Amino acid sequence: MRPSCPCQLLTQNVVRPWPPPHPQVTGTAAIVASKTGLRGSALRSRILGTADDLGAAGYDTKFGNGRVNAYRAVTNTTLPAGQ
Repeated sequence: MRPSCPCQLLTQNVVRPWPPPHPQVTGTAAIVASKTGLRGSALRSRILGTADDLGAAGYDTKFGNGRVNAYRAVTNTTLPAGQ
């Protein structure tokens, strides 16, 4: 099942059936919104589109959409190699 909100970007552990804490996603959303002016679906798309993909390519049942990447979400770029 695909997550319905960015707060579900983080992996749900099979041993713990409830969603893990997600302050990183909430904080990232606040920073991205304040720096870029993005709101609603545009903000959600930015956060989902800049997450670090883990596991199988794209969405998967183990890692969901991946790990939130606050730097990339705010800047829409990546750091140079080695930084």
